[in-house]
Amino acid sequence: MLLPPGYDSGGPFPLVLFLYGGGGSRQTLVDAKPVFDPCWSDGSAPPVVLACATVGEIS
Repeated sequence: MLLPPGYDSGGPFPLVLFLYGGGGSRQTLVDAKPVFDPCWSDGSAPPVVLACATVGEIS
């Protein structure tokens, strides 16, 4: 799960489900954090909570 800046100071925040596709894992979301951080910082993307499911390799 990725949390936007300011998450601790209030909310509510929208929940976005990050669907990483076949062959991915929750690490895919963690690796995408450098993409989201600048967007949150400059205001080009609203603050949201990003979450993904943890599934087996062939689910």
